[in-house]
Amino acid sequence: MNPLNSQAALDDQTRRLVGALRGRVLEIGAGYGENFDLLPSDIDYVGLEPNPKRLDELAYEADRNGHPAPPIAAPAENIPLPDASVDAVLGTMVLCSVTDTDRVLSEVARVLKPGGSYVFVEHVGAPRRTWQRTAQHLAAPFMKLAAGGCDPVRDTESRIRASSLTLGEIEHYTLPGTLGVPVPFIAGMASKPL
Repeated sequence: MNPLNSQAALDDQTRRLVGALRGRVLEIGAGYGENFDLLPSDIDYVGLEPNPKRLDELAYEADRNGHPAPPIAAPAENIPLPDASVDAVLGTMVLCSVTDTDRVLSEVARVLKPGGSYVFVEHVGAPRRTWQRTAQHLAAPFMKLAAGGCDPVRDTESRIRASSLTLGEIEHYTLPGTLGVPVPFIAGMASKPL
């Protein structure tokens, strides 16, 4: 596995994955609506955001982009939607800051229709026993405070692989980070079995 080392490559992959979403799409951890420029305009968008300070901006951006349904104020660990109710779930830079990664992935699988896709773009923990991993461990307490609970050391890929979702594709990236510490990313798609 040779990771790609360019922001442009990660941006291209993100644009391709997000641009391919169709039907009813749930975005977990939707933030302020940063992905609307990438999302197809003809989807039925549902935004989920646990931070009440972001909901007004997300609602404004959603409406401005042709998605008038108000966002749902809830954490991804407890998605208040029925089973098999969405065609796709999108999560970008979300799993680093959730309380329970396995619970989130279980909820994603629950709300997806059979054959539905989960598109993810996440920064992840560096390989064990590397200086990058040590640097991530040292930065973790500061990241958790400054970046909404972000844990830079999470092994998100193994959690996705261990979930009930089927990993369809994944790309690895290593991008420059703060103080020269490279930051590993993954981007890909998993699906709910038929």
